[in-house]
Amino acid sequence: MSGIFGRNRNKRLQEKEIHLILLKERKNFSDICSENITYLIEYSEGEYIIYLDSDGDLDWEFTDDYIETVGCEQFSKNIAEITLIQKHPAIRAFETNQRKDILILLGVWLANCHDQESCSAVHRTALEQLRVLEIETTRKWIIEYEIVIIIIALVMLIIQNHFLFFMRDVMKCCCIGAIGNVLSVLLNTGKINCSCSTGRFSILFECISKCIIGVISSVIIYFAINSKILLYLDNVVDNIYLMDLFCMSGGFCERF
Repeated sequence: MSGIFGRNRNKRLQEKEIHLILLKERKNFSDICSENITYLIEYSEGEYIIYLDSDGDLDWEFTDDYIETVGCEQFSKNIAEITLIQKHPAIRAFETNQRKDILILLGVWLANCHDQESCSAVHRTALEQLRVLEIETTRKWIIEYEIVIIIIALVMLIIQNHFLFFMRDVMKCCCIGAIGNVLSVLLNTGKINCSCSTGRFSILFECISKCIIGVISSVIIYFAINSKILLYLDNVVDNIYLMDLFCMSGGFCERF
Protein backbone atom coordinates (compact mmCIF):
# COMPACT_ATOMS: atom_id res chain seq x y z
CA MET A 1 0.00 0.00 0.00
CA SER A 2 2.86 2.36 0.80
CA GLY A 3 4.08 2.03 -2.80
CA ILE A 4 0.67 3.12 -4.13
CA PHE A 5 0.53 6.09 -1.75
CA GLY A 6 4.10 6.99 -2.76
CA ARG A 7 3.23 6.94 -6.47
CA ASN A 8 0.10 9.04 -5.89
CA ARG A 9 2.10 11.53 -3.84
CA ASN A 10 4.77 11.80 -6.54
CA LYS A 11 2.07 12.29 -9.17
CA ARG A 12 0.45 15.08 -7.18
CA LEU A 13 3.82 16.78 -6.67
CA GLN A 14 4.57 16.63 -10.39
CA GLU A 15 1.10 17.97 -11.25
CA LYS A 16 1.75 20.90 -8.92
CA GLU A 17 5.19 21.43 -10.48
CA ILE A 18 3.72 21.38 -14.00
CA HIS A 19 1.04 23.87 -13.02
CA LEU A 20 3.64 26.27 -11.57
CA ILE A 21 5.88 25.94 -14.65
CA LEU A 22 3.02 26.73 -17.04
CA LEU A 23 2.01 29.74 -14.95
CA LYS A 24 5.59 30.96 -15.05
CA GLU A 25 6.00 30.27 -18.79
CA ARG A 26 2.63 31.59 -20.01
CA LYS A 27 4.40 33.75 -22.58
CA ASN A 28 6.52 30.94 -24.07
CA PHE A 29 4.21 27.91 -23.75
CA SER A 30 0.75 29.44 -23.88
CA ASP A 31 -0.74 26.66 -26.02
CA ILE A 32 0.04 23.90 -23.48
CA CYS A 33 -2.47 23.02 -20.75
CA SER A 34 -1.51 21.09 -17.62
CA GLU A 35 -4.19 18.43 -18.30
CA ASN A 36 -2.33 17.42 -21.47
CA ILE A 37 0.92 16.64 -19.60
CA THR A 38 0.97 13.18 -18.01
CA TYR A 39 4.72 13.05 -17.35
CA LEU A 40 7.25 15.89 -17.28
CA ILE A 41 10.57 14.73 -18.74
CA GLU A 42 12.71 17.87 -18.97
CA TYR A 43 12.24 21.58 -18.43
CA SER A 44 14.57 24.54 -18.77
CA GLU A 45 13.35 28.02 -17.92
CA GLY A 46 12.82 30.17 -20.98
CA GLU A 47 14.12 27.42 -23.30
CA TYR A 48 12.05 24.24 -23.54
CA ILE A 49 9.60 21.82 -21.98
CA ILE A 50 9.54 18.12 -22.95
CA TYR A 51 6.78 15.80 -21.75
CA LEU A 52 4.48 12.84 -22.43
CA ASP A 53 1.03 13.98 -23.48
CA SER A 54 -2.37 12.53 -22.61
CA ASP A 55 -2.04 9.97 -25.44
CA GLY A 56 1.28 8.75 -24.03
CA ASP A 57 3.26 10.26 -26.92
CA LEU A 58 6.39 12.38 -26.68
CA ASP A 59 5.73 16.09 -27.13
CA TRP A 60 7.72 19.29 -26.70
CA GLU A 61 7.86 23.06 -26.99
CA PHE A 62 11.02 25.10 -27.64
CA THR A 63 11.57 28.84 -27.67
CA ASP A 64 13.02 30.47 -30.78
CA ASP A 65 16.01 31.69 -28.78
CA TYR A 66 16.91 28.14 -27.76
CA ILE A 67 16.60 26.84 -31.34
CA GLU A 68 18.92 29.61 -32.54
CA THR A 69 21.42 28.69 -29.82
CA VAL A 70 21.46 25.02 -30.85
CA GLY A 71 21.37 25.74 -34.56
CA CYS A 72 18.35 25.21 -36.79
CA GLU A 73 20.00 22.53 -38.92
CA GLN A 74 21.20 20.41 -35.97
CA PHE A 75 17.91 20.89 -34.14
CA SER A 76 15.83 19.83 -37.17
CA LYS A 77 18.04 16.77 -37.65
CA ASN A 78 17.50 15.65 -34.04
CA ILE A 79 13.75 16.28 -34.22
CA ALA A 80 13.48 14.24 -37.44
CA GLU A 81 15.44 11.30 -36.00
CA ILE A 82 13.50 11.29 -32.71
CA THR A 83 10.17 11.45 -34.57
CA LEU A 84 11.27 8.53 -36.76
CA ILE A 85 12.19 6.41 -33.73
CA GLN A 86 8.96 7.36 -31.94
CA LYS A 87 7.02 6.00 -34.94
CA HIS A 88 9.09 2.77 -35.06
CA PRO A 89 6.73 -0.25 -35.42
CA ALA A 90 8.42 -2.08 -32.54
CA ILE A 91 7.53 0.66 -30.03
CA ARG A 92 3.83 -0.04 -30.57
CA ALA A 93 4.48 -3.66 -29.61
CA PHE A 94 6.12 -2.80 -26.28
CA GLU A 95 4.30 -2.93 -22.97
CA THR A 96 3.17 0.43 -21.56
CA ASN A 97 6.08 0.85 -19.11
CA GLN A 98 8.67 -0.20 -21.71
CA ARG A 99 7.26 2.26 -24.24
CA LYS A 100 7.29 4.99 -21.60
CA ASP A 101 10.96 4.29 -20.76
CA ILE A 102 11.98 4.57 -24.41
CA LEU A 103 10.06 7.83 -24.90
CA ILE A 104 11.63 9.30 -21.75
CA LEU A 105 15.07 8.45 -23.14
CA LEU A 106 14.15 10.15 -26.41
CA GLY A 107 13.01 13.20 -24.43
CA VAL A 108 16.32 13.34 -22.55
CA TRP A 109 18.13 13.01 -25.88
CA LEU A 110 16.16 15.95 -27.26
CA ALA A 111 16.88 18.03 -24.15
CA ASN A 112 20.62 17.50 -24.62
CA CYS A 113 20.79 18.49 -28.30
CA HIS A 114 22.71 21.64 -27.33
CA ASP A 115 25.54 19.45 -25.99
CA GLN A 116 26.88 17.21 -28.77
CA GLU A 117 28.75 14.84 -26.43
CA SER A 118 25.80 14.28 -24.08
CA CYS A 119 23.43 14.08 -27.03
CA SER A 120 25.52 11.32 -28.67
CA ALA A 121 25.71 9.36 -25.40
CA VAL A 122 21.94 9.46 -24.83
CA HIS A 123 21.38 8.68 -28.52
CA ARG A 124 23.45 5.48 -28.23
CA THR A 125 21.70 4.49 -25.00
CA ALA A 126 18.24 5.01 -26.55
CA LEU A 127 19.04 2.93 -29.64
CA GLU A 128 20.62 0.18 -27.55
CA GLN A 129 17.62 0.09 -25.22
CA LEU A 130 15.26 -0.03 -28.20
CA ARG A 131 17.14 -3.01 -29.62
CA VAL A 132 17.16 -4.84 -26.27
CA LEU A 133 13.42 -4.35 -25.81
CA GLU A 134 12.78 -5.52 -29.38
CA ILE A 135 14.60 -8.78 -28.68
CA GLU A 136 12.96 -9.22 -25.26
CA THR A 137 9.47 -8.69 -26.69
CA THR A 138 10.13 -11.10 -29.57
CA ARG A 139 11.43 -13.79 -27.20
CA LYS A 140 8.43 -13.31 -24.93
CA TRP A 141 6.02 -13.79 -27.85
CA ILE A 142 7.88 -16.90 -29.02
CA ILE A 143 7.76 -18.45 -25.54
CA GLU A 144 4.02 -17.68 -25.25
CA TYR A 145 3.29 -19.35 -28.59
CA GLU A 146 5.52 -22.35 -27.86
CA ILE A 147 3.73 -22.93 -24.53
CA VAL A 148 0.41 -23.00 -26.41
CA ILE A 149 1.86 -25.45 -28.96
CA ILE A 150 3.17 -27.84 -26.29
CA ILE A 151 -0.18 -27.75 -24.45
CA ILE A 152 -1.98 -28.65 -27.70
CA ALA A 153 0.55 -31.44 -28.37
CA LEU A 154 0.08 -32.89 -24.86
CA VAL A 155 -3.73 -32.76 -25.19
CA MET A 156 -3.51 -34.51 -28.58
CA LEU A 157 -1.19 -37.10 -27.02
CA ILE A 158 -3.77 -37.83 -24.32
CA ILE A 159 -6.54 -38.06 -26.94
CA GLN A 160 -4.41 -40.38 -29.04
CA ASN A 161 -3.69 -42.60 -26.05
CA HIS A 162 -7.26 -42.94 -24.80
CA PHE A 163 -9.74 -42.16 -27.57
CA LEU A 164 -8.08 -42.71 -30.95
CA PHE A 165 -8.31 -46.21 -32.43
CA PHE A 166 -6.64 -45.71 -35.83
CA MET A 167 -3.20 -44.41 -36.86
CA ARG A 168 -2.33 -44.13 -33.17
CA ASP A 169 1.40 -44.56 -33.73
CA VAL A 170 1.52 -41.89 -36.43
CA MET A 171 -0.46 -39.45 -34.27
CA LYS A 172 1.83 -40.17 -31.33
CA CYS A 173 4.83 -39.57 -33.56
CA CYS A 174 3.40 -36.17 -34.63
CA CYS A 175 2.74 -35.11 -31.03
CA ILE A 176 6.19 -36.15 -29.84
CA GLY A 177 7.76 -34.41 -32.85
CA ALA A 178 5.88 -31.21 -31.92
CA ILE A 179 7.13 -31.49 -28.32
CA GLY A 180 10.68 -31.99 -29.58
CA ASN A 181 10.29 -28.91 -31.78
CA VAL A 182 9.12 -26.81 -28.82
CA LEU A 183 12.16 -27.96 -26.81
CA SER A 184 14.41 -27.07 -29.73
CA VAL A 185 12.94 -23.57 -30.11
CA LEU A 186 13.00 -22.87 -26.36
CA LEU A 187 16.62 -24.01 -26.09
CA ASN A 188 17.49 -21.70 -28.97
CA THR A 189 15.45 -18.70 -27.75
CA GLY A 190 18.41 -17.10 -25.98
CA LYS A 191 20.24 -16.84 -29.32
CA ILE A 192 17.38 -15.23 -31.22
CA ASN A 193 18.11 -11.65 -32.30
CA CYS A 194 15.03 -10.90 -34.38
CA SER A 195 12.70 -7.93 -34.20
CA CYS A 196 9.09 -7.75 -33.05
CA SER A 197 8.55 -4.84 -35.47
CA THR A 198 7.04 -7.27 -38.00
CA GLY A 199 4.14 -7.91 -35.59
CA ARG A 200 2.71 -10.81 -33.61
CA PHE A 201 1.26 -12.59 -36.65
CA SER A 202 4.68 -12.88 -38.25
CA ILE A 203 6.18 -14.41 -35.09
CA LEU A 204 3.20 -16.79 -34.76
CA PHE A 205 3.59 -17.85 -38.40
CA GLU A 206 7.30 -18.54 -37.78
CA CYS A 207 6.53 -20.69 -34.70
CA ILE A 208 3.84 -22.66 -36.56
CA SER A 209 6.08 -23.20 -39.61
CA LYS A 210 8.89 -24.51 -37.39
CA CYS A 211 6.44 -26.84 -35.65
CA ILE A 212 5.20 -28.18 -39.00
CA ILE A 213 8.81 -28.81 -40.10
CA GLY A 214 9.48 -30.67 -36.84
CA VAL A 215 6.32 -32.80 -37.14
CA ILE A 216 7.00 -33.71 -40.81
CA SER A 217 10.59 -34.62 -39.97
CA SER A 218 9.38 -36.88 -37.14
CA VAL A 219 6.90 -38.63 -39.44
CA ILE A 220 9.63 -39.19 -42.04
CA ILE A 221 11.90 -40.68 -39.37
CA TYR A 222 9.04 -42.87 -38.12
CA PHE A 223 8.28 -44.32 -41.58
CA ALA A 224 11.97 -44.65 -42.44
CA ILE A 225 12.54 -46.77 -39.35
CA ASN A 226 9.34 -48.83 -39.82
CA SER A 227 10.13 -49.51 -43.47
CA LYS A 228 13.47 -50.97 -42.28
CA ILE A 229 15.42 -48.98 -44.82
CA LEU A 230 18.07 -48.55 -42.19
CA LEU A 231 18.86 -52.13 -41.23
CA TYR A 232 21.05 -51.21 -38.25
CA LEU A 233 17.97 -49.55 -36.67
CA ASP A 234 15.86 -52.71 -36.98
CA ASN A 235 15.53 -53.10 -33.21
CA VAL A 236 14.13 -49.58 -32.77
CA VAL A 237 10.70 -50.65 -34.15
CA ASP A 238 10.11 -52.90 -31.14
CA ASN A 239 11.50 -50.41 -28.62
CA ILE A 240 8.77 -47.84 -27.81
CA TYR A 241 11.01 -45.50 -25.85
CA LEU A 242 13.77 -45.51 -28.44
CA MET A 243 11.25 -44.83 -31.20
CA ASP A 244 9.85 -41.91 -29.19
CA LEU A 245 13.38 -40.56 -28.78
CA PHE A 246 14.00 -40.67 -32.51
CA CYS A 247 10.66 -38.98 -33.21
CA MET A 248 11.45 -36.25 -30.69
CA SER A 249 14.84 -35.69 -32.29
CA GLY A 250 12.96 -35.07 -35.55
CA GLY A 251 11.49 -31.97 -33.92
CA PHE A 252 15.01 -30.47 -33.77
CA CYS A 253 15.26 -30.53 -37.57
CA GLU A 254 13.80 -26.99 -37.71
CA ARG A 255 17.30 -25.72 -36.87
CA PHE A 256 18.58 -26.93 -40.21
